Amino acid sequence: MRGDPTVSGPYRPYSSDPAASGLLFEYFDANGQGPGPAASPLALARVDITARSESAQRQTLGVGSNRIVDSAKVSLAIRNPAR
Repeated sequence: MRGDPTVSGPYRPYSSDPAASGLLFEYFDANGQGPGPAASPLALARVDITARSESAQRQTLGVGSNRIVDSAKVSLAIRNPAR
């Protein structure tokens, strides 16, 4: 194998701002609400996973240089939830 075998990343670092964190997991119940701290794990109906990457080095594109950023979001629905 040639080069770096990495298949994804590097990801942005953790941030107290969820919109800036590199890897974010969000949990929802059947009503689309985030479960509270006392909620039962059986109430889980969906998990959204967001990954945000940012290049390690600046890239020259046209005029100036910037870090390349990208993101992807996946929603996972829980099958056959407990009733």
